[in-house]
Amino acid sequence: MKNFHPPDNYKPIPNNDWQLHWLDDQPMLFSKYNDNLHLLNPVAGFIWTCCDGKTDVKTIRKTLQEVFVDNQDEVAKYLSNTLELWQKSGLIVGVPDEKNGPFYITPKTVKYNKNVGKSYNAWMTVRDADIIESVIQKKSLDSERLTILEWGSGRSTLYFTQILQKKFKWYSVEHHRDFFDEYVLPKLITRSHYKVNYVEDDHVILEGDGRLECIIYNKGSLFPANPKNEHHKHAVLDDYVSVPNIIQEKYDIIIVDGRKRRRCLLEATKWLKHNGITILHDAHRKYYHCAFDVYNYSNFIGDDLWVGSHNKELINI
Repeated sequence: MKNFHPPDNYKPIPNNDWQLHWLDDQPMLFSKYNDNLHLLNPVAGFIWTCCDGKTDVKTIRKTLQEVFVDNQDEVAKYLSNTLELWQKSGLIVGVPDEKNGPFYITPKTVKYNKNVGKSYNAWMTVRDADIIESVIQKKSLDSERLTILEWGSGRSTLYFTQILQKKFKWYSVEHHRDFFDEYVLPKLITRSHYKVNYVEDDHVILEGDGRLECIIYNKGSLFPANPKNEHHKHAVLDDYVSVPNIIQEKYDIIIVDGRKRRRCLLEATKWLKHNGITILHDAHRKYYHCAFDVYNYSNFIGDDLWVGSHNKELINI
């Protein structure tokens, strides 16, 4: 396909095969028909919300420049490059224009993680997913009954609980019920041992011994990185953060990869075993770092992970 340079009157339409979801401030596109995903940065996520088939490139560019006033030239160039990439990838289609010719391209799916180091087992890099898997496997060998708490359900929930062979209990806490029901539950119900607790509805699904227990809140889709959604940063998730107080169990591993990560890091330190470890994903975000001081020992590892513990030996991974 020849290079595509979107003119100002081009009106991009999102390919209906793909849906936008946000986990914390990480936007991502999921295919409705397979397990493919396409990670976006927050600016790209904002651009995607403007692609509705009615808004032209000129208007989208103006909106971006009003939001990112200090980087107007950069975002204008980024918009053009992003739309060109999405068009080539089949993520968007366009309204035909008599002057510039048809912009429609046959929709197709894209395996984003094929060549850019993204893991099929978790929404992170291959290296980081492998590190977490190694920590889980090692802890499993050292514990008669491995206990894990995870804030933020997803692909890692399904994968890591499937590879564990020894006795374990895995708690996964998710704030967005619709996301869970669409992307996690369909695969979960094919298994023999799980429990789903829909908190607000007081409804429980139990199969087998419930060794994987998902605690689901219906707080809606929160997009705090979108400049239009400043109020999402103030969403009340006290019950989501304080789940450990209800469970009353100590953990070998706590994974923080959902909403309210700073508060979850603070809460996690109260519920670690002496030889337990907390793992934070997206550790490059500096606004999480103020919570690190509550851990006796900590370290940055992998591509985008941070680990904290009360035991110095555990952070050298």
